[in-house]
Amino acid sequence: MSQGSFDTWCFGEALWDCTPRGLFLGGASLNVAYHLNQLGLSSLLISAIGNDFLGDEIIRQMQLRKLATSGVARIEKRLTGASLVHLDSNNEPSYEILDHVAWDYIAKPSALSAPRTVTLSGLALRHPENAKTLNSILDLYQPKFVFDLNLRPPFDALEPLIPFMHRASTLKLNVDELRRFYPGSTAEQGARQLAQAYPNARILITAGAEGS
Repeated sequence: MSQGSFDTWCFGEALWDCTPRGLFLGGASLNVAYHLNQLGLSSLLISAIGNDFLGDEIIRQMQLRKLATSGVARIEKRLTGASLVHLDSNNEPSYEILDHVAWDYIAKPSALSAPRTVTLSGLALRHPENAKTLNSILDLYQPKFVFDLNLRPPFDALEPLIPFMHRASTLKLNVDELRRFYPGSTAEQGARQLAQAYPNARILITAGAEGS
C-alpha cells in the first residue's frame, strides 16, 4: 500500500471535547479512524482544523496515536472545532458544539488513491458545504458508504440526511434516532421499517446497555 493509499476514509469532525475534567480529543469520525487503525485497518481522517494552537495540538495528538494527518486540511480563517460538555446533576452530558468552525468546510482531498470505503458522521452535514464535498467523493470513487447518523441537537434536522441515507451501504442509528423516523416503534420494528425504506443498506441499531 502506497503512502497515499488508505482503504477507508472517515469523513467528518475533528474537535476538542471541553469537559469539567479537561480537554479530550474527539469527534466521531476521528474516533472511527483511530479504532480502525487499532484493528489494523488502514484509515484516513478527512477533516479540517484551524491554523491555531488547538489545531496544532490535534495534529500532535494524532501523530502520537500513529494516525495519518494527510487528510486534515488547515483553514486560515476558521477556528478548530470544540464541543463544550455540560454535566447535569445525574452526570448526564449535554453538548454545546461550536458552529461554523473549520470542519464545517472540508475540501475534497487530492493526490490520494481511491478509498474502498467512506464513513460519515452525520453531524458533519449540518451545513451544505460538506454535503457537496461528500457527494463529489462518492460520485468519483463509488466506495462502500457507512453512514452513522450521530444526531446532536440542535444540529439534528433529518431532511439533509435523507439523500445520503439512500446512498449508504450501511446505516447505523441508535434507538433514539430510530424513533425520530418511527415514533413508538420497538428497535426491531423500526429496523425492519428502515430496511424497507432503504433496501440497499445494512441496518445497525445500537441500544446502549442492551447491545445492538
